[in-house]
Amino acid sequence: MSPRPASGRASIGQLTSAVFIIVTLIASIMVYAAYIQQRNMVALKVGHAEAQRTANLIFEHLYSVMRKGWTRDEIDDVVHHIRRHLPDYDISVVRGEPVARQFGDIAGHAALRNDPLVSRVIAGRNEIFEDSEERMRYGFPLRMSSECVSCHTTAQSGEVNGVIVVSIPSERLREPIEAAVRPTILWIGAVVVILFGAIFIALRRRVVDPIIEFTEHVRDAAWADGGGRFIARPKHWPNEIDSLAASFNSLMGEVESSQLKLEEASLHDALTGLFNRRHFDITLQQAITDVDGGAEPFAVLLLDLDRFKPVNDRYGHAAGDALLVAVAQAIHSALRETDMAARIGGDEFAVLALSAHAEAVHELTERVRMAIATLTLRFGDETLTAACSIGAVIYPEAGHSSAANVLRAADAAMYIDKARRKNVRP
Repeated sequence: MSPRPASGRASIGQLTSAVFIIVTLIASIMVYAAYIQQRNMVALKVGHAEAQRTANLIFEHLYSVMRKGWTRDEIDDVVHHIRRHLPDYDISVVRGEPVARQFGDIAGHAALRNDPLVSRVIAGRNEIFEDSEERMRYGFPLRMSSECVSCHTTAQSGEVNGVIVVSIPSERLREPIEAAVRPTILWIGAVVVILFGAIFIALRRRVVDPIIEFTEHVRDAAWADGGGRFIARPKHWPNEIDSLAASFNSLMGEVESSQLKLEEASLHDALTGLFNRRHFDITLQQAITDVDGGAEPFAVLLLDLDRFKPVNDRYGHAAGDALLVAVAQAIHSALRETDMAARIGGDEFAVLALSAHAEAVHELTERVRMAIATLTLRFGDETLTAACSIGAVIYPEAGHSSAANVLRAADAAMYIDKARRKNVRP
């Protein structure tokens, strides 16, 4: 069963997607902010130039009619015509203090002179441009010059006789600018999104997907039963992930080798190298199942060494262990490829002979007995020999119905053989 990801934790794919979305949003906001800033800056410059041009135009008209000696009504009529041709513009010509003293003030102009823009223009005697969200306003001073002395006798040179105020709606200037700039900004935004999208796709394919694949391989390999633990290393994986996969494969190789050794140790007798009792019982039960399913009969041989205890008592357990190893080798040398030998007790051995009939079992029994009887083992200055008693039974002959009955019958046959050979020399 594969482990499930911890709840509440985002995957690397989700994190990458979130980063892409956040970065794209930030980049889009920055592009939009740059667009707004650029639009306002351009609108400000255009508005300043437009207001200045309009004010100069009005001044030239007013100056030309004043030189002709036109009356105030005629001047107002000129301003009215200018306003009619520029309906979006708010144009005012405010009479200054010198003109008001000499020719009298006009209703409402005293209030207009208190307008912050007008008062600043009069005080500073310089043109002023100011911008707000709704309107752009330009104040142009009408300064007293030498040509004005003939009419404005009470004014002094340099004084401000009046102020031309031109007010333009900000939106009127921003609309054409937006129309010109917006396609460029949209293209820039599209390029940014496409660029980040390409980076995201490349990052996803070259980094995120290999990490996800590696994680899935590790998960599947770690929880796999049997083989399939090693990770395939695709060519598109980055060097770091490929190196990590190689290290993982090396680790899994060591784990598999250790498992094989453990499995081997769990099936074999540590001293003789033959199979142990546990594996013999499992194989015996499987052989019974196979025969019950139609396979050929098999035979079980139980061997017990004669007079093995005196060897341990006289020469020590080291000599006894050496003799057991030699006996195991002798048994193994006498078997066929289809036979299996196991050590099932201290000096007890068992052989499972598949596809066996009476004559073949007898030949195998005598071959094993002879291999043990003829072995000699040098232990120090002593020569050790061995002999054994063997009991053999064939399944399913003689009514053996289970593994326990088979072993019981073989054990009984072995003791019969031991009693018959009780005088055999150790």
